[in-house]
Parts: sequence; C-alpha cells; structure tokens
Amino acid sequence: MNKRIIFVMAAILLSVSVFAQHNEEVTVEGTYRPKVNKVDKIRLTPEKPQPTFEMPSSDVQPKITDRKFDIELERLKATPYSDKNESLVKPTENFLMAGLGTRISPLFLYRHDSQLTKDVNLGVGINHFSSWLNMKDHPNSGFMNNLFDVRVGAKLSNYQLNGKVFFKNDLYHYYGCRLSDSSNMIPDDRIDEFCPKQVYNTLGLNAVLNSTDTHLQALQHAVGLDYHYTYSKLDSREHFVGLNGKLAYADSWWGDRNYPQQVGLDLGFQYDYFSTPMVDVLAQDYDRMLLKVNPYFEMKDDFYKLHVGLRFDYTSSDSVKVSFRPDVQGSLYVFDKKLEFYAGLGGGKQLLTFSEIIEENPFVGTNLPLLYRNVKFSFEAGVRTTVAEKVDLHAGMRYRNVANDYFYVMDVNAPASIYNVFNQYTLLYDNTETVSVTADARCKIVDNLDAELNLTYNHCTPENENFAWYRPAFESTLKASYAFDEALTFNAALRFEAGRYAKVQKGYSIYDEVKLKNIFDLSLGADYKLSDQLYVFAKIDNIANCRYQMFYDYPVTGIQLFAGVKMKF
Repeated sequence: MNKRIIFVMAAILLSVSVFAQHNEEVTVEGTYRPKVNKVDKIRLTPEKPQPTFEMPSSDVQPKITDRKFDIELERLKATPYSDKNESLVKPTENFLMAGLGTRISPLFLYRHDSQLTKDVNLGVGINHFSSWLNMKDHPNSGFMNNLFDVRVGAKLSNYQLNGKVFFKNDLYHYYGCRLSDSSNMIPDDRIDEFCPKQVYNTLGLNAVLNSTDTHLQALQHAVGLDYHYTYSKLDSREHFVGLNGKLAYADSWWGDRNYPQQVGLDLGFQYDYFSTPMVDVLAQDYDRMLLKVNPYFEMKDDFYKLHVGLRFDYTSSDSVKVSFRPDVQGSLYVFDKKLEFYAGLGGGKQLLTFSEIIEENPFVGTNLPLLYRNVKFSFEAGVRTTVAEKVDLHAGMRYRNVANDYFYVMDVNAPASIYNVFNQYTLLYDNTETVSVTADARCKIVDNLDAELNLTYNHCTPENENFAWYRPAFESTLKASYAFDEALTFNAALRFEAGRYAKVQKGYSIYDEVKLKNIFDLSLGADYKLSDQLYVFAKIDNIANCRYQMFYDYPVTGIQLFAGVKMKF
C-alpha cells in the first residue's frame, strides 16, 4: 500500500507539469521505448523507401517483435500520378527480395504498388519464410510463414479510404521433447500423434474512412473496421470484430490562433467469439465484448502540449463490468524544444484474443482461458533531449498495476500430459505490479556511422506467483550501421536479456521453477549495391550460436547464414 501511495503522490506532483505539456513532434510513448516482447529469430526488415524510390536495406534488427519468425516490408510508394492528358507515367513499382539460409531456409518477399487512377492506388504483397532442417537433438522440426495481402487506397469527396484484405498461414513443427531424453516415453512412430504440428490460418480485412477537412470549426471524423477469422489445425476457432470511431472539433477559443484547442471523442467496440474443440468430453466457448468511450480535451503552445481525457470501459463478461480510468498525457518543452519533460496517467481493459496469443506463443494448447487484462493504473514520466543534433537521449520510468495479467505455463490438462513431454502451454492469470526504468541513446558518431542503444530494467511483482514467468528483469538492444562507401554497407544488432524464469511441469500438478539461460543474440549483415535496381545482401544470425529458450524446451535456431538479392523493377 505504501508503494502505491508513493506512486500516486508522484503522479500528482508530475501532473502539475503535465498541465503545460506535449507536442505533436514527440509522443508521450517515446521515441525509443523498448518493447517487452518475444524473440523474432529471423528478421530482415527493409526500410521504407523515399518517394524517389531508394532500394530498401536488409539491415539486421534486434529481436523486438512478437513474432518468432517474420519478414516485413514497409509499403512502397508508387510513382506519382501525372495529370497531363489524364495518363499514368510509370504507374507501377515492384520490389522482390529472395534469399536462402544454411538450414534450407528460403525467404521470398514481393511487393507491387500501382496508381490505377488519380484517386485510386493498389498494392499486392506475398511473403514466404520457412526452414526445413531439423534442430539438433529434436524430432522433425521446422516452421513456415506465409502471407498474402491486397491493399486499396482511394480519395473520395472530402474523405480518404484505405483498406486491406489478407490471409496468413503459419506452421510450427517444434516439439517440447528431445529424442535423446531418457524421460521421453513417446515411441518414434507415434511422435506425430502426441506432438502434432501447430498450424494457424487467419483470414482478415480492415478498412479506415477518414474525413479530410482539417479546417478550424470543422467536425473531423473517422471510422474503422477490423475483422479476422482465425482457426487452428487442432480446431480452435475465433471470430473477431472491431469498430473504432473518432470525432474531433477544433477552434481557437483563447490564445494564439495558430494553437487552437480541441475537444474530441474516441469510441471503440470489440467483439470476440472463441470456440475450442471437444477435449475430455468438454468443449469451451468464449463470447466477449468490450465497449470503450473516451472523451478528451487538448491544447498546446510553443512550450507545452496537454491531453486530458477520461476512459470508460464496459465489458459483457467480467466481474466488474464498468470501469473508469484517467487519460492524461503531456509534455513541457524548454531550450527551444531541445529538452522535454513528459508524464502521463492511464489505464483500461484489454480484450485478449486467440490471434494475439498465438503470435506471441505458437506452442499454446487448444483450450485457452481468455479473459480481460485490466490495467487498473498506469503512470509514466521521463525526459528527452538532443545534444548538438547528433545525440538523442531518453530516460524514463513506468509503473503499472494490472489485474488479470497473464503468463505462460505448461498445461496439465493437455491430452497427452500423462507422457510428461507434450509441453503445451496455457494461460495463468495473476495480479501484478511492475516498475520499469528505461535509458536510451541514439547517436550519429560520424557521417557514415550510426548507433542506437536501449536498456530496460523491469521489476514485476505477481500477487500469487513467485516469478513473472518468462519476463526478463533486464533487457538491452544495440544496433549499428556503417556505410563503407556508396555501394557497401555493414550493420549489426545485439539482443541481450537476463533474469527470466519458467514454471516447468515435473508431474501432474507438480512444478519446478527454472532460471532460463540468458539471451545473447548477435547478428551481422551487409548490403552491396550492384546498380540502382539490384542489391545483394548477406546476414549471419546468432553468431554466438546461443541456444536460448524463449519457452521451455523450445530452443531457438542456432547460427545461420543468409544470402540473397533484392530487385526493383
């Protein structure tokens, strides 16, 4: 209780400065805030091209996204439309990246963007990434990720419409057992029966319609739709529908007309239906709904920006159906905006979905108890500054009090749990208090050498569990890029995590607490420009061959070499 009082008093004191804060150029969330997420074992992320179309790079990245295996590419910008004779000049852009890893791991990425008319553009994308060689000492193991999407953008009368339809197919053929383990009781000819492949498919669409009138005294409004249908090979199914709306009205009621005030209303509706297969004669269905209403007021000046709101949540199937949380964010600027102090208060309920869980941990079982994660109180504060326009520094802290915070543990009710090796995961809920301290720096050491460092310390205290399972106490990421000349670029990325614990099943309802091996994942890469249209790239991933486990008995892939080409045509 004393700890909570201290944080509330600190929040009140810093809220005084909040009433003179925030700027559009820097968000309260922060430029560098490291994500506390799972490993992305292979990540080749081309940067977003400029309008003149520069070849994207394949810089190695620290593993900071939710997906274990992922390839992403920012959308390409098509050649601008020409009004002359109502015709198109070079209306399309195509980008292709293809490569192969030493574990017979092909990757393929294709993007097409075209300006069909003056007001309509089309985009098509295809992603494939897979690995077919077994992990050392494990049964037949591998993965495959596929993604196909079609994007459409259209300018309508006073509106902008953007939409996307996509299909994802993910296969994970990893088992939580070792063939050489003496406790392995599964016969070789029945390994697929008791350790089946995890296969997930998602069909989805999303669309956003925005008004384009940004004049004062105009009612700005937007509406968005998000739908997906996710199903697994083991017959878990989910339908999700999300609707979002925004209303905003700006006027200069006082002060400088260049800095008007704004009142607005954010609305959100989410519905999720999750059904599980019949296991042990019991099947489970979850039918949940979340309604969010958030009225707010904003104002800003040269020295501050302030956002003050109140969030209202209503849930259909929770012990506390109605809740209110503050929504306060702000920044104070000094020294010509070279120094920023920020603070914020917040909270609110989150509807956990099956699709989000399998993105984070694809080794979960079929019967997941999906609840609402409730951030009862959140407070954050920090400072950012720029030194000589070459060094950006940030230091901050965050406190969160969360009800129904979730962790991953082995599922004692899994169908093959009597063999003690099936190792499916389920969700365990507990109330937590978490204090996080972050420090970040980004600098341009010389014109051709850039570096970025992120450090985070987390102290998470569960109410009933001994540890915050799988969450690291310390995280660090380091990125660097060096341009040797106009054609050759080197890059590096390091991820380090320590202080992770797992709750390991040793018998029916019997668990051990295991401290996991620290994560040390270093990658090096290079790009060589052959022409404006053709690049070759190479990457060595996990140079130290660290066989750390993101989840117990599911080690990540060791050292790998990737090489390939990138083309624009």
